[in-house]
Amino acid sequence: MQVRTVKGLEGLLQSVSANEQSGKIRHVVYPWHEYSKSPRPDICVWYSPEHCQYRVLQQLILQAFSVIGHPSTERLADCLILAFALLKKTRDNLTEFERVLSCFTSAQVSQLVLMPTSAVIKIQELGQPSEHELIGFFGHRPFLYAPLAGDLMEQTKDRFESIGLGALLGELNRLFGRLAVYREPKMTKVIDFTALGFDGPQPLEIAELVQYYFDDLAGALFEEFWQEHLESQYFGVAAGSEMLDRASLEALPGTAWLSVFWGFDVLCGKGMVSLIQEESHRRNTLSLQVRSFRAGLEKARSRMEAELTSELGPGPYRIFRSLQNFAGLMARSRELQNRGYINESFTLLTVAMESLLAESEPIARSMSRRGAAILAISENKPFRESVKSLRGLYKMRSKFVHEGKAVIADALTELQEICRTVFFVACRSQVSWTEAEDKWKPKWAAVLDYAAACFDAGVPVDSGAATLSGAMKTQGPNPQC
Repeated sequence: MQVRTVKGLEGLLQSVSANEQSGKIRHVVYPWHEYSKSPRPDICVWYSPEHCQYRVLQQLILQAFSVIGHPSTERLADCLILAFALLKKTRDNLTEFERVLSCFTSAQVSQLVLMPTSAVIKIQELGQPSEHELIGFFGHRPFLYAPLAGDLMEQTKDRFESIGLGALLGELNRLFGRLAVYREPKMTKVIDFTALGFDGPQPLEIAELVQYYFDDLAGALFEEFWQEHLESQYFGVAAGSEMLDRASLEALPGTAWLSVFWGFDVLCGKGMVSLIQEESHRRNTLSLQVRSFRAGLEKARSRMEAELTSELGPGPYRIFRSLQNFAGLMARSRELQNRGYINESFTLLTVAMESLLAESEPIARSMSRRGAAILAISENKPFRESVKSLRGLYKMRSKFVHEGKAVIADALTELQEICRTVFFVACRSQVSWTEAEDKWKPKWAAVLDYAAACFDAGVPVDSGAATLSGAMKTQGPNPQC
């Protein structure tokens, strides 16, 4: 990796600091509410962007992660930047940074999801006395389900002791008997903190950095864990089995995520343990989600005020079943996105678009032209460019459905915004409609087809038709061809 060719990088590296400095930009690496049970200062880096953008530095590290086979997230890249800031440098910054990008080592990692439910249950059969049954001891390769007891418990204890963390066995013992989901250990790449110079006993800030790094690395590896867990069930579900999904298996308060890394030197030990329990490390997650939900509702209400109330007056508004279904598909799509199913979330949004805009003729054509007419009138976006964009999005959907090609994350964001625009336009049209619902959609489609034809011919769209479509706002720019 030719870091020396990046303009301004040396100046940026020179400016990076782990301590607050006036005149520099503050970048939060570890927000206290995600890593601590009590209020404390966020852990940050400070830098000056006049030489080179911080994002460039992140990208260089993410590229190094990708080359070496290390999980790639911005938080993990930030960790390495913070480590660089804390290094005792003996050479120039570019040379030290090149060294940092080469300091990785191999490690074994064992991961277990420990659910706060007993592996012993009572089974009552009709006419028979109740009996106890031990659940677990089965799997779908490479995943296994078993109680944290017996051989699995002893094996896990041995790993704690072998890496020099036997003092944590008390924490492990408190999890005895829980139902565990796990797979066989696998190899991964980790930052070699010893090679960086952080060997032996270290100050608290270094020890915390190392622990937080392995917690975040464990989180990234658990994302891979759950994706593989899902994929390993495909054939079984197709053949008629139930599905054990991530949301169900992680649902109970008190769920614990245990990751044991070993086979390398770190600080004073031979490995590291990440034990994250929902009731402690993530106790603030729900509060933050509720707070974020509130902020999102406020933003949505502001847009409703601008898109509906200011145009139509105070409600309540009459909404047809077709638009309720459209909104339901959008909500389900967001649920899938929140669970990490980007491809499926995107596909469901295209289904929503089809439900309002498509006809029996080639779906991509009708959906893209009508959607583009809406964007041209409502958002003043060039019609032809919008047609091209919508066809590209639909092609992306087809590539996933027919070839399994993954959807680009930015495409989901783009389609979400388009769907929001379509929702408000259809809502304005339905509110002003005076006839039955079954006559609304054909008329609406015809008006959008007329508008698309006007854009093709380069002639203005009749204002009455534009208003009937719901796309023309009271105060808005002239639409573009």
